[in-house]
Amino acid sequence: MNAKKVAYRHLYARIKRAMSMEDALDVLGFPPGSHPSSSEVNQAHRKLVFENHPDRGGDPSKMVEINVAKDILSGSQRPSPPSGSSSPSTSYEPPPPPAPPLKISFDEAMPPVPGNVKWLFVTPTAYSGYSGDESERQTASKVIVGDAGDRWVALACEHRTERDYYVGSPKREIDTWKIDLVSSTKGNAPPQSELYKLVLKAWKTFENTTAKWGSKIIPVEDGYKPSSRSPSGRKTTIKNYAVNMGLVEEEELTIPRKITVEVEYREWKGYEGKMPSDFVQAFKYRGEGQKITLIINGKEYRLSPDEMKRLARIKIKGKDFVERVFGRYASHSERPKNLTRNKDGKLIMGWMAEKLTGMPDWVRKSLEAAAKK
Repeated sequence: MNAKKVAYRHLYARIKRAMSMEDALDVLGFPPGSHPSSSEVNQAHRKLVFENHPDRGGDPSKMVEINVAKDILSGSQRPSPPSGSSSPSTSYEPPPPPAPPLKISFDEAMPPVPGNVKWLFVTPTAYSGYSGDESERQTASKVIVGDAGDRWVALACEHRTERDYYVGSPKREIDTWKIDLVSSTKGNAPPQSELYKLVLKAWKTFENTTAKWGSKIIPVEDGYKPSSRSPSGRKTTIKNYAVNMGLVEEEELTIPRKITVEVEYREWKGYEGKMPSDFVQAFKYRGEGQKITLIINGKEYRLSPDEMKRLARIKIKGKDFVERVFGRYASHSERPKNLTRNKDGKLIMGWMAEKLTGMPDWVRKSLEAAAKK
């Protein structure tokens, strides 16, 4: 055990022997005689840790004092007797520590869900809490949204884990799921508006989550089950998702907010991992080694081999498509480039909408609309 940990535990023990329940309430900012709940204690502790952590220039002794006060008020440590008394104070009853271990699985926490639900998307998992040498307090939260015919439904899933490692800890271990079912009747408002409000409503049911929803969602495949792992697909907004899934009227499909183009390269034999200098020649001999994907408001469309051949032959102010969009030294796996921000983007998208006639209607209309903006 290193010297820092030994010093911490010695200081912790000295402060614990001197701290009463009244002192613990005062340290965390509670009025005398109050009985704060576990969540109130955790919230006050987090605030003071943020303000007094040594990494932010705080006093290490003050930090230990805050930790002792939190442990006393949460019931994991007993307070010292009041001054002049030989027995513990009877004025306060600290809440008893939870019986270890406390475990609730996902399936055990799952509420009854309508059988006809088609799951649509999941919010990216949001994490709250902290993890250190002495203890771990983590919460992972997500909202799963589905269509139940006459209503929208959402599962607010909160996974809480707590563990203590310090010497003398009560060996408490918490690994629980809390899942709430939230629903809303379909009305006359646009679907994207109703879905957005439903996610916010579900998010407010979380008890231990401090992180906020970042407004992005991840669409799921048909047959997705809530107990499955969260998808790792491309993030998009609810509005774009509603447009791409046909939840909005057809005429609203024609005006996308942005278009990005992704070009991925794979290695070809004989090129030693380098990008071929002649895009057309490379495609002629190694056509499957390249992939060009349009990403329109989060929805992907991969160009066919014939469309790639035609695209490879265009010249934009003397440069081919790849060099004009990605530059001369494009790598084998290039990050998506936003054509709407490219100085030649409108010219490129207009050419694609006109010349690549085999594309689906929604792709062509989106390119036309973006080229006119």
